[in-house]
Amino acid sequence: MRILNQIGMYAAILGAMALVLNLFNMVPRLLMWIYIWGEDNAMIIKISLIVGGGLLWFFTRAKHTEELASSEEKPE
Repeated sequence: MRILNQIGMYAAILGAMALVLNLFNMVPRLLMWIYIWGEDNAMIIKISLIVGGGLLWFFTRAKHTEELASSEEKPE
């Protein structure tokens, strides 16, 4: 579950970074391929990275927190 948390976090950060850098006409090398389909589709992909990564990070973080809380409550 922790790896999905990190993937979500990095995807959201990469999408946000690409969105901000687009204002300065700079593109992260990892996302250069999305401009093959045009500026509008690239914007949709960047926003999808932010939203999808944020959702993945949020829900896996909540699940991980629940797992930690339940493991602390169990007597050993």
